[in-house]
Amino acid sequence: MLRHQLKHKNMGLSSTSVQKAYEIFNEIKANFLPELRVTTWPSDMSEWSDLKQENPPLNEVIGWDRKDGGRWENICFFTKDPDKALIERFKELAERSISNSIICGPYKRNPEIWCIGWF
Repeated sequence: MLRHQLKHKNMGLSSTSVQKAYEIFNEIKANFLPELRVTTWPSDMSEWSDLKQENPPLNEVIGWDRKDGGRWENICFFTKDPDKALIERFKELAERSISNSIICGPYKRNPEIWCIGWF
């Protein structure tokens, strides 16, 4: 289930971590994935049907379990066949900027796509 890949028993991302995540997503968009949609307030994937969770929209920043104060349990995007340079740059920025665990690999519910973000 998605919860096993995205949901983690930590306190989620603070509003500061979410801001940093958006900065990283915008850098990924500018340098690697121009079609990445980085919206001001992402959809809450925890409210979706199982079918939609198995086939999430590609190249769109999505949250999981919205919290008060601009916080999220998880925040990520899904993409197909990410470039190796994108993956390396994401990991470099993510590990330096945000203390939460990163997600960067094939999506367990649909291994044809990658999940990239934090939990």
